[in-house]
Amino acid sequence: FLVMGSCIALYETKSDLRIHPQKKRKLEGAALYVRVGLNGAFSTSIILAFVFLFEGALVSHEASSLGRAALEGLGILVLYDFLYYFMHRYPFHRWGWFKRVHAVHHRAKTPSAIDSLFLHPFENFAGLALLMLCVMIVGPVHPYAFIAALFVHAMLNIIVHMGIASDRFPFRYFSLLARNHDKHHSSMRAGNYASLTP
Repeated sequence: FLVMGSCIALYETKSDLRIHPQKKRKLEGAALYVRVGLNGAFSTSIILAFVFLFEGALVSHEASSLGRAALEGLGILVLYDFLYYFMHRYPFHRWGWFKRVHAVHHRAKTPSAIDSLFLHPFENFAGLALLMLCVMIVGPVHPYAFIAALFVHAMLNIIVHMGIASDRFPFRYFSLLARNHDKHHSSMRAGNYASLTP
């Protein structure tokens, strides 16, 4: 709900910091918010289902240091971004049915934060299943690492779609991510396939 609230707040932002003026879209207002809300609820259900079914492979209940938890969280995100690059570049941008599924997300030519949750349910599932697979490969991990990785993943997804850029510190890096992903949305062949990094 924090993620959905952030998306809606950033979507509604009327600012000179926008990379491009917000274009009118086919789906707006309540219909857009319902679709995004359903995707948010579906995302939450996917994560809860994975935790319920694979808790022992995801989360460790043994004591470990916060330093180790931080390394585990970082390991999850680095591995995820590496694998997501290939999933995004090949199936979702080159292969028939997968490309049509991903085209739903690419309807947003000038993305805003709300577009981080505007995607086909299959793509939503595939991305989160890959994230959970990365947790299993690194893990089982400390509960803090699991929660932090989910939070950072969600927030960076919002940031890359926010459509807002600022050259002021500390926003420069986030703006670089948003600009790169904005280019990505301009065409199905525009590059910038990673999710969390340039």
